[in-house]
Amino acid sequence: MLLPMGHERSDLTCLVGSWQPPPLRGTEKRQRRADKQLPSRRPDSVVGTECPPGQKPESALSLISRSPCIERRLNNVCSHYIRERTRGQGAIQFPRHLKNIRERGKMGAEGDMRFCSQCAGRLVPKVIEGRERLICQACGFIFYRDPKVAAGVLVERAGQVLLARRGIHPGRGLWYLPSGFVECDERPEDAAVREVKEETGLDVALEGLLGIYTYRDDPRGPGILILYRGHAVGGELSPCHEVTEVAFFAPDSLPTDIAFASHRRALAEWRSRAGSGRGEGTTTRFILVRHGRTAWNREVRFRGREDLPLDEVGLKQAEAAGRRIAATWSVSAVYTSPLRRARQTAQAIAKALGLTPQPLEGLLDLDYGRWQGLSPQEVEERDGDLYAAWLRSPLTVQFPGGESLAQVRERALAAVLELARRHPGETVVLVGHQAVNKVLLGAVLTGAHAGPGWSQAQGPGSAGHPGLDDSLFWRIEQDTGAINVFEYREGTFVVTLLNDTCHLLMNGYQRVKQGAQT
Repeated sequence: MLLPMGHERSDLTCLVGSWQPPPLRGTEKRQRRADKQLPSRRPDSVVGTECPPGQKPESALSLISRSPCIERRLNNVCSHYIRERTRGQGAIQFPRHLKNIRERGKMGAEGDMRFCSQCAGRLVPKVIEGRERLICQACGFIFYRDPKVAAGVLVERAGQVLLARRGIHPGRGLWYLPSGFVECDERPEDAAVREVKEETGLDVALEGLLGIYTYRDDPRGPGILILYRGHAVGGELSPCHEVTEVAFFAPDSLPTDIAFASHRRALAEWRSRAGSGRGEGTTTRFILVRHGRTAWNREVRFRGREDLPLDEVGLKQAEAAGRRIAATWSVSAVYTSPLRRARQTAQAIAKALGLTPQPLEGLLDLDYGRWQGLSPQEVEERDGDLYAAWLRSPLTVQFPGGESLAQVRERALAAVLELARRHPGETVVLVGHQAVNKVLLGAVLTGAHAGPGWSQAQGPGSAGHPGLDDSLFWRIEQDTGAINVFEYREGTFVVTLLNDTCHLLMNGYQRVKQGAQT
């Protein structure tokens, strides 16, 4: 056993035999009683015995390390010994092999436990439930080799991916995707966002699940890595103390020194998708959902920007839509209008999909201005001429204190085109409102696109707004909880499903005619 310079092994032997440790706590008393039942690990079988002549001190250490109880006593004794015998002589390095007694005494070569955490009995391998597991010979406790769970984010910006260079082991000096272990009191997606913030300084929004990867090349033990796709929404690039460098890399300039096999697989998949998934021929599918019913839907009032909650029927409609979408499509991300009724609908859908909804300003409801909260009859009494124009030619109406349908179309279509660029080859859920959905569907039905030569002045629509005319707006139905599907293919849109409410009818909700004017 290695001791400070000038001290003999017999000094420690005498000290171990004579020094009295502090009073034992309850758990230590129980451990001591357990050790007394195992003669081969009793304190007097080791402590107070001289090392046999010609035998290396480390073999005595291996005897001591067999008992967790002796392990604690020896740690206390050695700490006291070093402190007392070196008082006033400056700091002395505590022997490394004594620091690692716990690991050497209780852990096997591959990280498996050697002693039972319940009674300190020895664990032995045994086939249980068709797999070899470790079981305690004394109390029958089964030790399961459970993997660690880690979470991270593949952060994209302008076609590049964010990587960090590790400043600690394992993998010191190598690049990796920002990630870390999930705490016991947090969700994987929350852990992923937290790890990116801690390691890179960036605030990120998740766009959906990238993949789930298993790994066995981490010396801390095997595990499962949950990776999400995301983009930065704030913060500044600033590596933490565990990271020496952070940078964005293009697909063709990724570093070759990547720390972990799971990260290498994820980056290879991203590079393959980035190389072949963003060109012509890629289809992005959009599932457009109208929020569930509210009290003002039932009363037929202009809702607009009023932050209304769903009523009891609306909540059930949202759950039914979530079940239908989860059973039919594989979805990468859920986006929603920031208004409460849309958020509640999106949350029910995202829960069924295992995702987190993200707010999207482009999906906000039409701002009706001073009409908000009024019934059609009240509006007709106050603004008869404008209300008649709204029914006759809606694209020409600018709501007093609000906005026009052209403004809604511009922001909503821009948001959809940005998502098509961000999610090539994927399926995305959008949760919006009646007017917004009708404007979007009218635009995609009659030719709005972003292909070569497209401009605001093209298309069959009136007033220089392509893809939307007066007649089409009133000819599109959008029931609460309805599902629509359209796809973005090679610069053009194709509608494949319109105002589908089968999931509502199957759950006993009768289709009710809504107030189309609101």
